[in-house]
Formats: sequence, structure tokens, C-alpha cells
Amino acid sequence: RTAAWFAGFAPADGPAKYAFAALYEGAPGEMAHGGSVAAPMIGELLRELFKGESPSKKNPQQDESDEMDQDSSRTQDQSN
Repeated sequence: RTAAWFAGFAPADGPAKYAFAALYEGAPGEMAHGGSVAAPMIGELLRELFKGESPSKKNPQQDESDEMDQDSSRTQDQSN
């Protein structure tokens, strides 16, 4: 038997609210892949979970990283 799986977390652009894994056990001889079988199951679930929420256009983790870079460059400038 073929087992197809897909795992991850959501949302991708902030603190994770959900962790998930889907496992599909195919019939004998069936060729199943995570991207074609298990991922669509998760996609359907996530659409329901996030129904009504608008997608974020900003990546908060990137913003934090930029702020840290700016802070470290200020510290280096002050130490010279």
C-alpha cells in the first residue's frame, strides 16, 4: 500500500495557531502522493478554519528581523 502525507502549520506569516498532518493510505497498487491527495484535504480544512479572515500581506517575522538588524547596526555605530 502507498501512504501519502502532508504536514505543516498555519498561518505561515505569524505565530502558528494550528499544526496539522494528514495521512492517506491508498488502495493496494494505487499511486498516491502527498501533494495530490493529502495536501488538498488540508487545504479544504484550512479554508474553513480561516473563512472570513483576510490574508495578511505583511510578514511579521520579517519585520522583527529587520528591526533586529537595525538595532545591531546602531549598537555597532555607537561602539565605534
